[in-house]
Amino acid sequence: MVLDLKMPGMDGMEVLRRAKKACPGVQIIMLTGHGSEKDEQEARRLGVFEYLQKPVSIKKLMKTVTEAHKKKFEDTMSAATFAEAGEFDTAKEILVRNKEK
Repeated sequence: MVLDLKMPGMDGMEVLRRAKKACPGVQIIMLTGHGSEKDEQEARRLGVFEYLQKPVSIKKLMKTVTEAHKKKFEDTMSAATFAEAGEFDTAKEILVRNKEK
């Protein structure tokens, strides 16, 4: 999910809270031109995947979306599945990350 901080009705921080409560595994990218360092700290505390300041290049945004998608996908797959598919580096990353937990 790509989410702005300042929106009419409900601000992005409240949407972030509600989305993470309803679907803890959702990857949320906060994109804002009005945020402060305090806002970024709060968003990270609430579990935002990435916090980007506008203006952001489309290349940077697409890279971040791709990384969020990869993380979500990896979180739902096992290392063995990646190894079977020949994705040995990804399988190793999962094993290392799980060992650190």
